[in-house]
This record gives sequence, C-alpha cells and structure tokens, in this order.
Amino acid sequence: MTARPSVRRRSTLIAAGLTVAMLLVAGVLALIGANSVVNSTAGDSVDPDDRPILEFPPTDNAALAVVDEQGRLASLVVATLLPSGTGGSIVNIPVNADANVGLDTTVRPLEALLDPDNPAAFFESVENTLALSLQFGEIAGAERLEALLAPVAPVSVDLAGPVLDGSSDDTDVVVDAGVRQLDASMTALALAAIDTSGASYDHHWIDVDLWSAIAGGAGDVETQVDERPVTTLDDLFTRLWAGPVQARDLELQPDVGPFDLDAVVLSRRDVFVVFGQISPVRVAAPGAGLVFRIVVPFSDEQISATDGLFDSRTDVARAVVGEMLSFENNVVSVDITPADGGAPELTKIEVASEGFVPDLQASAFLIYGEAEAVLATERIDGVDAVITLGTSYFDLDADAGGANESTAETDVGDTVVDDG
Repeated sequence: MTARPSVRRRSTLIAAGLTVAMLLVAGVLALIGANSVVNSTAGDSVDPDDRPILEFPPTDNAALAVVDEQGRLASLVVATLLPSGTGGSIVNIPVNADANVGLDTTVRPLEALLDPDNPAAFFESVENTLALSLQFGEIAGAERLEALLAPVAPVSVDLAGPVLDGSSDDTDVVVDAGVRQLDASMTALALAAIDTSGASYDHHWIDVDLWSAIAGGAGDVETQVDERPVTTLDDLFTRLWAGPVQARDLELQPDVGPFDLDAVVLSRRDVFVVFGQISPVRVAAPGAGLVFRIVVPFSDEQISATDGLFDSRTDVARAVVGEMLSFENNVVSVDITPADGGAPELTKIEVASEGFVPDLQASAFLIYGEAEAVLATERIDGVDAVITLGTSYFDLDADAGGANESTAETDVGDTVVDDG
C-alpha cells in the first residue's frame, strides 16, 4: 500500500533521529453498544505501584469453516460473544484470504490450506491471518451447519443473484435470486455451495448476505442461558442467538496482486479495528513496539466539521491504526463511543510506565498532532498507553493533505451500529 503524504513525512522525521520504541497499536471498538471495554479489578500488585488495574472483559469466540461435500472451504466466519455472554458478532472472512496478509512475496489462500483431517493446523492459519486467538474452531458440513442454524430459521434474505453450485459447465441453482424465506437446511446448503466460475471473491457477497440475514434473526430465540463458562462451540452459538447479533465484513487491501493463485489480501488496519472493537482480549500484538488502546470520542458534529476529511469515527480509527501499523506498532483496543460534548481539543496520551512518557511526548505530533503525554492514573492489563484523540488530530491531517487519499481502502458493507 502506498503511504499517504502524511505517513511519508512522519516516517522521514522519525528516521531523522527520534529514538522512540516504535508504537505498535492495538484498537478496541464495540460493535453493539458495548461502551465499556475494560472492567476494574481489585488491582492487587506485588510491586510498589498501587494504581488500579483494569482488564478487558472475556469474549468467547469460535471460527466456523463451512465445507461442501468434497471438503472444500465454502464459507468462513468468526463468531464472538458480547461481554454479557449473549448476542455478539459474526465476521465474514473471504475463503481465499491470504494467510501471509500481503507480507510475503507468495500468497497462501486459506481455502488451499484447509485439510479436514487436520483442523488444528487450519485454524492456526486463521489465527495468524487475523492476529487473533480463537477459543473454538470447527469444520462443518451442511448437515452440521443446519443444526447450528436451526434456532434462527427461517432466514429472510434478499439475494441480488442466484446461489449456484458447481462449475460453469455443470451448475445447479441452489437458491434463486430475490426475496426468499429459507429454512435451516436450505440456508446451510446455500452456504456450503461453491460456484467455481470466476474468482472466489466474486461470490463472497453471497456469504455476506446470507450471514447478515442469519444475524438478523437472532435475539428472539427463547433460550435459557446460565452463568456457566462456555465449554463447546454449540454452547457458544446457543448464546450467540440469544441476543442481538451484528454481521460484519472486512475490507481488502487495495492495489495488490495480481497473484499466481486466486487470493485477496485483507486490510490489516481494518482487521485490527474490527476485532479490536469486538474482542480486545483476544487481539494479538505481533509487533515489537508498545501496545495501545485508541479512543475516538468525536461527536457527529465534529466529524462533519472536517468537511470530508473523515466520514465517521470508524474512518478515523482506521486512519490512526493504519499509520501506527506502518510504523510497526500494535493496536489492541479502539473505542469509538462519542463522548458527551465530543472530543477535547488536545490529544491525551496516558502512559502506563513513566519511563515512556518523554519519548511518547516527543513523537506524538507525528501521528496524533498536538498532544499531552502523562502518567496514567490507572493501568490496563497488557496495554502500554491509551490515546484519546482530540481535534488537534484533524489539524494534523488537514495540514498533511487529507486522510482519505491512499489510505481509502476497498469499502465493503460496514454494518457497525452508531458508527458516527
């Protein structure tokens, strides 16, 4: 991906002599009104630091790989429960997503890595692709999927085109285009269908439409959910259907390829932003730098006042995370909840360790604009610094030539509620 002018300028300034342990950013955003992403704990400590310690809430998750009768990967999702334990999110993963996430000269599409006899190896590849730890993973055929979907059937869906199965020489119509009411069996057959004409991603919209329709049927399921820990994938899906569920797709990284193999590359910034919202406790920090939480508290009015520089709080989060990743930083948590009265004027950096305060203060203007770095009054377990953006960030990007030039990656159906 070509760096936008502001990123190139900042990178040059860093190379000129700032001795900062480069920022690795991790972001947490909440999909369904989960405004609080950390819970206070007793904060018992064996060192002299008596500040309270906060922890990200537990968020059980599972990857479900749907296969056809030949064991080929037809659909892939990650389902994650809300911290409350009921409801949550479903994130679609393209079956031909590159497991190397564009960081290697070769590509490894996930569909080529699936071996029904070795599910552990496949789900390890999914974890590496998404920089995410998985609690459960299962490879499921249509019959197994039918059982999992039964509580939310029938599924109401409006398909722009037919769902086909087979090659161009021998194709069966599984579901016709248009508004359809599908029972669990037909929904499962549609998700397990593989149209081999064209590229895999040409048919990804079917997975997105079907899983979005499935999510729309959740929340009205009468299920008794107790306080027991989630111990099986079946238990997780039972709890998922018991509350509101959002479906979400992932952006692609633009201007990559062509490849010898049929593959697409996920936008790393979008992956971190999405899973950072949903499940910060499970987001990995693969970089060598510090670990961050990003708070994007702008009001709708403040976003509108940028005159098109940013379209939403999610757009701001993607821009910040993208810049931090370009500097090999980590992002595990991003909160896009608008604050009462909107964001402050000055960006604030709350640092867990006093030793990092001077370096973060010195380098802040490169990414966040005018900012103040202070020692945090409370710590978040596993996080080195919390960045609460102020309107000074907008001033920086306006001077740098805009946020939506080369960082504006492929837009793919963002379904986040309250996405300012």
